[in-house]
Amino acid sequence: MQRLFKQFSFPGGIPSHAAPETPGSINEEGELGYLLSHAFGAAFDNPDIIAPCVIGDAEAETGPLASSWHGIKFLDPQHAGAMLPILHLNGYKIANPTILGRASDEDLQ
Repeated sequence: MQRLFKQFSFPGGIPSHAAPETPGSINEEGELGYLLSHAFGAAFDNPDIIAPCVIGDAEAETGPLASSWHGIKFLDPQHAGAMLPILHLNGYKIANPTILGRASDEDLQ
C-alpha cells in the first residue's frame, strides 16, 4: 500500500485519471466543461468513428459545456465522424442538486 500511495498521481507513477499510460484511454477530462468539445474534435478528425461522450449533469451546468453544444452546427456527417452525447443524470453535484437532474423528461427532451 505504501508503494501504491507513493506512486499514485505522481510524475512517472500511476495516473489518477485516464492517461496515455492507461490502456484503451484516448482522453479524459480534468476540468469540468470541456469534454463535449473534445468529443466534437475527435469526430471532426476521424470520419470513421463514433465519439461517445458521457456528460455528468453537474458538468452540464458549466458555461464551456453549454456553449459546446453549438459544435453540432459544424459537424458534417459526410466528412466527419459522429459524436454521441450521453447525459448521466444522477441529480448530484458537490454541494447542491443539479438542475437537469431535477428536470422533467419533457423539459429534457
